[in-house]
Amino acid sequence: MSKDRKTKDPFVPHLARPLAPHDRTSAASRLITESEAELRAEKTARLRAIRLGKERPDTPPADDTPKKTKT
Repeated sequence: MSKDRKTKDPFVPHLARPLAPHDRTSAASRLITESEAELRAEKTARLRAIRLGKERPDTPPADDTPKKTKT
């Protein structure tokens, strides 16, 4: 890369330009998207376990006794 250019090589950490606001927004957006994907995967696993009638190993056993309702 020529020295007359104002931008530096972003792939070399010590030469990378400081993060611009839109870069921070993109990073935050990726973080939110990744955490939402993790939550979605966890919910899917929980629903699949319920559908198959199995308990997930990290959850307490379900209470299958019917609850009494006042009439």
